[in-house]
Amino acid sequence: MVTNLVPGTPFGFTEATVRKVPLPTVQRRVRYYDAVLPGFCLRVTAEGVKTFGVYRKMNGKPMDLTLGRWPGLTVERARKLAQEHMGDIAAGIDPQAAKKAIREETTLGELFTDYLDLHAKARKRTWEEDERRFNAHLSGWRGRRLSAIIPADVQSWHARVGRDHGHYAANRVHALLRKMFNFARGRGWKGGNPAVGVQRFQERSRERFMDATELRLFFTALQAEADPTVREFFLLALLTGGRRSNVLAMRWEDIDLERGLWRIPGEKSKNGSALTVVLAPLAVSLLTERKKGVGTSPWVLPSAGSESGHFVEPKSAWGRILARAELARLVAMISDHLKLTPEQAETALQDAAAAVERARFDAFARRLPKGTDPLAMVLDHYRDQAKALGVDPAQARMRDLRIHDLRRTLGSWQAAGNSSLSIIGRSLGHRQTQTTAIYARLSLDPVRESVEKATTAMFAVIAPQPGTTPH
Repeated sequence: MVTNLVPGTPFGFTEATVRKVPLPTVQRRVRYYDAVLPGFCLRVTAEGVKTFGVYRKMNGKPMDLTLGRWPGLTVERARKLAQEHMGDIAAGIDPQAAKKAIREETTLGELFTDYLDLHAKARKRTWEEDERRFNAHLSGWRGRRLSAIIPADVQSWHARVGRDHGHYAANRVHALLRKMFNFARGRGWKGGNPAVGVQRFQERSRERFMDATELRLFFTALQAEADPTVREFFLLALLTGGRRSNVLAMRWEDIDLERGLWRIPGEKSKNGSALTVVLAPLAVSLLTERKKGVGTSPWVLPSAGSESGHFVEPKSAWGRILARAELARLVAMISDHLKLTPEQAETALQDAAAAVERARFDAFARRLPKGTDPLAMVLDHYRDQAKALGVDPAQARMRDLRIHDLRRTLGSWQAAGNSSLSIIGRSLGHRQTQTTAIYARLSLDPVRESVEKATTAMFAVIAPQPGTTPH
């Protein structure tokens, strides 16, 4: 009978016999062996915990391997696991060593730290973008062992990121994951790369830029921005066609105001080669005035609140500017629908601006619910008004614009001025194999002429006074 068992005595393990095994009264834990499969054992504690295991010798040394607890692990499944492990032991494979290797295996978070410190920071100017992407989309896998990440996981994760954050973001972070595993393999990782073979999203190249109407709205919204550093960052991005990171980190030592040139060092440019950007007269004028007010700072756009010393995050300001532009466009559409005179339309626009200021004051005075966005609240009011009049408020939206589209806008207005593609590419610092030779022979004079013509045309939509720079 099971109830009279002596510890160490073999008996046939079944669900019924394991259930009836008595608890030890003298020792804290006892062990019983299966009469069917030698080495397959059951440990029983005084607290009633029953655990299956394998007890065998390997190379003359005892090995006590835990399989799992009953009843979560059934007798049938435990016996199969025991057979598998004893087969490994007979073949000279140490199951405990394999388990230890899994426990000590690198996690994705540890891999990313090594990738960032030993590879990206030394070779990539955009390593901070890698860090941002990992934290935004892969941090949930930080503690996972590399072998636990399989292609099916990556495919479903990639689809989820694409659904929630867009196809472009999903493809970029997938590329990062693939590079990380390639880096791991180069440092001795024997497993496969689970990112290989994952079906990526098709991407269409963006062709978004601002036309004359949108530029007019953009300039008006920009003028309403209180922070001069924010205003002038966006103006410089538009006037130079510079990439966001380059404009943010613009240094006075790289600017020649007399010659109207901005030199971007090779270690700061996207393609790794030094780039010379021509500065249109409007850009020179803006920079000349800005230099008078920044003191001894080496940065064109200094910021006391950032570790780098310069302005670093324009995204929230960009959202405000686009919201103001949308509001102005919405008011203009309502005015057109109501057939208001130009004077009445201007008054309506001023009323909208005043409504934003009142809402902002109410938020400051805590008259509005905590977290209320005054500009968004006013926008919602005008959207409702437009809907009531039968005007589609979606037609006023400019939210699909990105900061990078300022760069495309300069190129598009250059094209509208009949500039050649090679000149446009030269002014924007593109590096294309079919035009590299042309760039090498191209002087800056036609590039300067193209940029000046385009920036003058863009700013003509707000009819600037001669010799002045919009602020």
